[in-house]
Amino acid sequence: MKKRYVIGLSVIVGLIVLILAFTVYMHFHPMENKEQIKVNVLDSISEYGYSLDDRDSDLFKEEYNKLKEILDSDEINEEDYSEEVARLFIIDLYSIKTKVNKYDVGGKEFYFTDKVTMYENKVKDILYDLVEDDSYGNRTQQLPIVSSIETKNITVDNYKLGEEEVDAYVIELEWEYERDLGYDNKGFVTVVKDGIKWSVVAFTTDMNSEED
Repeated sequence: MKKRYVIGLSVIVGLIVLILAFTVYMHFHPMENKEQIKVNVLDSISEYGYSLDDRDSDLFKEEYNKLKEILDSDEINEEDYSEEVARLFIIDLYSIKTKVNKYDVGGKEFYFTDKVTMYENKVKDILYDLVEDDSYGNRTQQLPIVSSIETKNITVDNYKLGEEEVDAYVIELEWEYERDLGYDNKGFVTVVKDGIKWSVVAFTTDMNSEED
């Protein structure tokens, strides 16, 4: 009788251990019970390689529509175009809350084509390094999202691109967040001609720089 009691107790203890192990596993692997989030493209300006998706912030959507209006004009104002590229670049780069993971680098569609890989690597290693994955919509990490942006000044300048001096616009910007988490809030964005479009080629703040 005593032997049966010991065997029964062992089975109960074993079941409890299994339940606890399963509970812990599901706590750290909840994605297996959830459908993976799909990012849907809402609009695109395919000729220029720009797009709008359903994870983008309201501010990004607002500025994207301004850019679309500029590019739909019979005669494109290059200064207005460059300014909008700079604003969208900042909004997308620093609205990290809208990103799926550290590899979903914001601002890359506005960065200079020949230097975009360098830019992505720097952002992943420095700014996005600790961003947790949100593929299944279960991220609780506090991340920034840009709530407003202001153009302080636009300067026409030259920029040395390789061995060549090219025309450039230097746009001074200041921005705010939904919640201040200590990220950059002002900087200078340099925009140059990149084929048929204008793209960011350098970005500097008090805290960091992304440039040629």
